[in-house]
Amino acid sequence: MTHLIFKWVINGLYTYFDMCIYNRGGLLFSKEHNFTSEEFSRLPTLRLLELEGGNLVGDFKNFLLSFKWFSWCHCPSDLQVINLCLQNLVVLKLSDSKIPENWNGWGPCLANHDLKVIHLIKCCLSTTPNFSTCLKLRILVFAKHYPESPQISSSIGKLERLKRLEIIADRIQQSKLSGSPYFDLCIVPSTICHLKNLSSLKLEGLHMQELHPSIGELAGLTCLSLMHCRQLRKLPYSIGKLRSLLLLNVYNTRIRELPNSIGDLKMLEKMNLGCTKIRGLPKSVGGLQSLLDLNLRRSKITTLPASIGYLKRLKCLYMLRSKIRELPNSIGDLKSLEEMHLGYTQIRELPNSIGGLESLLNLHLCGKKITKLPACIGRLKRLKHLSMISSKIRELPNSIGDLKSLLPLYLLRLELEDVKSPIVQPLPSKLRYFDHLILGRYGSREIVIEQLESLRRLNVEDCKSLVKLGLSSLGWLQELIIRRCPKLMEIRDLREMESLKVFDIETCSSIERLPKLSELYKLIFLGICDCRSLQWSTESSPELSKHGLLKLSHCESLQGAVPNEWRCNIHACPLLGEYGDLPNFCEWCWQSKRGPRARMRALHC
Repeated sequence: MTHLIFKWVINGLYTYFDMCIYNRGGLLFSKEHNFTSEEFSRLPTLRLLELEGGNLVGDFKNFLLSFKWFSWCHCPSDLQVINLCLQNLVVLKLSDSKIPENWNGWGPCLANHDLKVIHLIKCCLSTTPNFSTCLKLRILVFAKHYPESPQISSSIGKLERLKRLEIIADRIQQSKLSGSPYFDLCIVPSTICHLKNLSSLKLEGLHMQELHPSIGELAGLTCLSLMHCRQLRKLPYSIGKLRSLLLLNVYNTRIRELPNSIGDLKMLEKMNLGCTKIRGLPKSVGGLQSLLDLNLRRSKITTLPASIGYLKRLKCLYMLRSKIRELPNSIGDLKSLEEMHLGYTQIRELPNSIGGLESLLNLHLCGKKITKLPACIGRLKRLKHLSMISSKIRELPNSIGDLKSLLPLYLLRLELEDVKSPIVQPLPSKLRYFDHLILGRYGSREIVIEQLESLRRLNVEDCKSLVKLGLSSLGWLQELIIRRCPKLMEIRDLREMESLKVFDIETCSSIERLPKLSELYKLIFLGICDCRSLQWSTESSPELSKHGLLKLSHCESLQGAVPNEWRCNIHACPLLGEYGDLPNFCEWCWQSKRGPRARMRALHC
């Protein structure tokens, strides 16, 4: 698609249009204008047209005969045109428009008996048009629709070839609609069930309390979405007749239970029950033999049936912030499960059977309920991501060191209680396979990390009480980042890290000296920011490579000679001055002008 500025002579004046020329001869007019038949006479083969605003004016007889695709945003409520007939139109898209019931554009736009697609997006309609002239319609979409008195034409029942129907209400408060109701499926239950070829039905954000039982007659339906229908309280038993269904989405509804017939959906691959009132699943859920994805996020569910273990193809199980209290032992039978989210639930202990999840790649255990991990965690040989943000796990089992596939181990905000040597005990020596370790918000005064022979990256962040950091036997460490540890005064064993390439320390206001860095021959970046007590010394000077960078900023006490052979950026260090290719914008300077609270918010974004 080629963009250009097109000059058109209208009434002796030069008018410029910003256009897009499509491969098949289409135009996009992005400026408002009244278009005449004379102007379109110069485009006899035009097939694609997109308008924003404007109007059609004049006699269009024998014009736009090759028209196939027409999109109009902010179309007028009254077309100033006669003899317009889009007899070959295939796709019609109208958006952000107020269209009256007797709109004079319906006749020309629906003239083609072979019209296939109609999209009406954010259109204020009092009633839908009569679809009797376009019986070959395949796709009909009403999206973000908020009419004053909505009526769906009964002619929709004649669209026997319709494959996709979407009625999606605008997600705004009903009080802002002057008391107007949303589309109600109860207006057209029998009409919709006549659409035997329908494969996708989305009725989202509608004001309905139940789904009509005749929905079971749509045997070819593969997608059914009822999300955001906040008054919907139950599904009919006939839902089990939808044997071709692949996707069922009832997210953010008031459904309290699923019918037993749900187990008859043998082809169902994805089921979203998030933000519902469902407290338990029926035993028949074990019959969903094709299910790949089960979402119970923020639901009221408290337990899972033992039959959950029959879902042999299940790959993703989401229970984030649900009311689930425990997992059944059969959870270990989910041999295909790759991702499980148990963050911020009511679960206090994981069953030993969890070690049977031989395909598990991602395990999320965020929250403060779980206090320990079972020894069988070491059997999860394929596990790559273990997240325990805000956890209260006091120690990790030795078997965790057997997780050879584990990537970064996230221990953000790990709270340790009554542990004398916080890192040696909870992080056993078998963690020698870890490549990346992130430690955050530890409450102890000393952290000692040792025997992690394969560790390449280490982050220590937001440890408000940390005074001493010990880093023994980390000879392969390449990247060390220390941030927001205001009481840190000592970093031990840093000089032994022969492989260190990146050392970045920020907002450690108590540290006065760094260990000797002159032997770190592979160091290519040294960054020091907002370390206000730090003083420079010749022993602290590293042997940076010619391609290395020294970046110093907001260090009030830093002074001394900086070797000329280094590439340096020095900013807001009053005893060193300004030096190097300084950025035009400094986040620290900007935040300091906004006050300390704004700075802290920015740090934790």
